[in-house]
Amino acid sequence: MQPECIKIKDKRKVFTAKEEGKVYTLYNNSRFKISKIQIDGCVFKANTEKCDWMFSVEGDKAIFLELKGSDVEKGLSQLATTYEKLKAEKEIKGCEIWFRLSVGEKNSVPRAVKTNSVYKWLFAISNDNIKIGKQLSDVV
Repeated sequence: MQPECIKIKDKRKVFTAKEEGKVYTLYNNSRFKISKIQIDGCVFKANTEKCDWMFSVEGDKAIFLELKGSDVEKGLSQLATTYEKLKAEKEIKGCEIWFRLSVGEKNSVPRAVKTNSVYKWLFAISNDNIKIGKQLSDVV
């Protein structure tokens, strides 16, 4: 990962990512060293499919995050594409993988999303550690 794309790297208690009303919060109760990495507009600047952020938790977990307005299927695709492009990077290799898709306040997650082939693939990669919702949070 390019050093300029690591926006935060420390042991703070709370990390957040926000975009147009969508919020993801990562509570760092164990005080791990966590890197907040800007994917969209930094790791990948070209007009290519990618997610917004990745959180690297002390070389143990990689959390891919997309903050999406309403298109859940597009968000899933962005998470999958980013994972595929980055899976060989040292920040990800050997890590537990989590996927997070935060959708806008007025949008709901379609019930059929779990039948989506990309969702099923992400579900398998992450060992069922995928969340889709309005206001998402995790504790490490």
